[in-house]
Amino acid sequence: MHKSHQNLKDKCKILAQDQTVAFDESVERMKRENAANGLLKSGNSIKFVMNLIEEKAVEFYDIAFSHIQALKFTFDPNLESDVGRIVKAELNNFVGPLYDRMAAVCALTGKPELHTRMKPDVELAVERAEKRFDNSLQHYVLDLENSQKVSVFAKGLGVIEVLILISIAFFGGMWANNPDGNYEPFIVLLTVALSGLEVWRRKIT
Repeated sequence: MHKSHQNLKDKCKILAQDQTVAFDESVERMKRENAANGLLKSGNSIKFVMNLIEEKAVEFYDIAFSHIQALKFTFDPNLESDVGRIVKAELNNFVGPLYDRMAAVCALTGKPELHTRMKPDVELAVERAEKRFDNSLQHYVLDLENSQKVSVFAKGLGVIEVLILISIAFFGGMWANNPDGNYEPFIVLLTVALSGLEVWRRKIT
């Protein structure tokens, strides 16, 4: 595994741990507040956990994507699938135990059967977060690919510009040695071509 890929995987593992701790703290705080208000065994407790799972999944994908951007990957045809696989695998490892916590809250309210009924709704919300991540990752990789193509093309233009400059210098030297020689048209044409290449470079970059 490439160092950048391993770094991303390690980051996602740490992120999952941090998000799990934050999740548990939020649930415990909710329990205390709902208990104080006589709402601990109400549907509010279940709804809170459902929304919290979605929220943490969205945060996980957002933070992971920001880290992907910070790693400054170079384009590779397999980059999208490789990176996506790492993030999604760690997300699944993170979210899986949260469903168990949701089941515990459902049991706490005296309605354990609601876990089976409500879990698909949460899974759908997590899936929406995943699709948004997929879309962002796809755009990111496409930008990398386009940037690479422009970079290669720009390098090609640079080589051509150097050759033109050498040619201009050559004809300039010939003209200096033979003022009566018909070198001016070549120099003018090459100078125009050099200017045209510069305009083209600015347009594509």
